[in-house]
Amino acid sequence: MSELLRVDKRKMMKEILKKIHEGEDVERLKEEFEDLLKSISPLEIPVIEQELVSEGISPRDIARLCDLHVELLRGKIERNVDLSGLVPGHPLHTLVLENERIVKDAETLSLYSGALKNSKGEIRRSIYEGLISLLREMRMIGRTHYSKEEMLIFPYLERRGITAVPTVLWTKHDEIRAKISGVLKHFEYSKVEENPDLFEKHTRELSSMLVDMVYRENNIFYPTVRFLMSEGEWLAVKLQEDEYGHYKVKPGSEWRPSSKPIYPYEVKEELSAEALLELPPEV
Repeated sequence: MSELLRVDKRKMMKEILKKIHEGEDVERLKEEFEDLLKSISPLEIPVIEQELVSEGISPRDIARLCDLHVELLRGKIERNVDLSGLVPGHPLHTLVLENERIVKDAETLSLYSGALKNSKGEIRRSIYEGLISLLREMRMIGRTHYSKEEMLIFPYLERRGITAVPTVLWTKHDEIRAKISGVLKHFEYSKVEENPDLFEKHTRELSSMLVDMVYRENNIFYPTVRFLMSEGEWLAVKLQEDEYGHYKVKPGSEWRPSSKPIYPYEVKEELSAEALLELPPEV
């Protein structure tokens, strides 16, 4: 009976996502399906995305759809996800610390943008130079934080047969990379005085994209990989992460695993949707 309820829940959730994809109002859907959303685990979201891909919805469509369904689930996930207990030095602990820096920089970017619009003379020049410097630093988000996830963690999901999640997140990463480069190019080669509103619009959009990605990672992606990946797999990530570097943080040294490193090619099993949905409620 419980299995039938889970199947029905997944079918209903996929119907909601398809309705969002077709342009229905998110607020109305949140009210209509409130009880269902309260019963959805963050670990079920990757399974649902995987099934949508298998049913013919392209990863790029799911990436656009993802913006809306994350908002649909935001309140529920915020009440239930706990990333406490991570030991400094564990790769996931380092990624969470990096996300804190990313949020701070995104907020600074937004504040600078508003101040730039309302300033003049030397003050405007100083803020402008600060924005250029910050945007140049933020290019490292894609080269460090996102690249570590793409190159070191995504392969473990793919070896387990979970391909939709890496594809969708990588698409969102690339959108942010392109946005950072585009905004920086505008600042470097255009005159702010000609259209300050446009500069503010683009910087606030970038800030929102960055914060939203942090939310996705902390509340959906990280809890999933924290459960799925073994200590040996995390050790393999740890041994390679310095090749990509870290975004404005220094990893701790408290985490001392006893396992041998396990690399993606050593992962044999594929994880079925049914197996993932058999996880205990506390997970």
